[in-house]
Amino acid sequence: MPITGTPRTYLTVSPPPKVTGGLLAWANVVSPSDPHMVLGGEYLTIMCQEAGIWADLCTPAPATPCNPTGSTVTKNFDEPELIVGDPIVVYAGVKCHSFTSAQQNENLANARMVLEYTEDRVMEQQLLQTALTYGTDLGAGPFGVNKAMGLLEQWLDLEYAGQGLIHMSRQAATEAQSMHLLEADLDGRLRTINGTPVVNGRGYYTGTFPAIDGMKMFATGQVTLIKGKVVTQAVDEMIVDTATCYPPRALAERVWTQLVECGIGYTTTMHATVT
Repeated sequence: MPITGTPRTYLTVSPPPKVTGGLLAWANVVSPSDPHMVLGGEYLTIMCQEAGIWADLCTPAPATPCNPTGSTVTKNFDEPELIVGDPIVVYAGVKCHSFTSAQQNENLANARMVLEYTEDRVMEQQLLQTALTYGTDLGAGPFGVNKAMGLLEQWLDLEYAGQGLIHMSRQAATEAQSMHLLEADLDGRLRTINGTPVVNGRGYYTGTFPAIDGMKMFATGQVTLIKGKVVTQAVDEMIVDTATCYPPRALAERVWTQLVECGIGYTTTMHATVT
């Protein structure tokens, strides 16, 4: 147990490195110069479309089209899909023990640091909630991590024309790696053995720690994030009445907008030994 009553020295300790991987490592992050762009975004994509087969090319031409059913063969023309996203505000608030003018910059810097170290987790929690609210359940799970990954890979092949993303918790990624289902790039980012990027997010944990049962894994097309600038502000101590007193506080916040292409598919997982 610690020795009490001894004089202590206040240390200046450098913060640790930021956690690597996660959503910000794989997302298409846009930092606009126009502040109005953080109020939401939309764009058109052709990545939700699919090529087709024209079966009416026969020589010599038969009495009926080449289609085995004998029905008229037509070519499909799909419209680009509109991708939309609305803004959310991610913030970090810090209570301060004292708030003199000399300490104001330090308090604001602390609030900003908390935001920059943890906003990725909040963004991932928001994306997971979007997946569970609007996504497609890919089967009557729960599945082992290996089968869940296979279902997500196959769903991407059927629903998305480009290179999609598979999202999972860091615990699930550890179990997947133990089964040699993941490979690491030179920068530490993860991919499946098929080359699909894996977002090993800190905000994707949904089970009851430490069990993995009931956790969610999901797949998306490209994720674009519109990243606003950090805004900070501080207030002095506020004495409302004799019973209510608010300490000095510092606040840092940033507006983010998430845009996800071509839907979301999700699964429920169990331990890797269960399939």
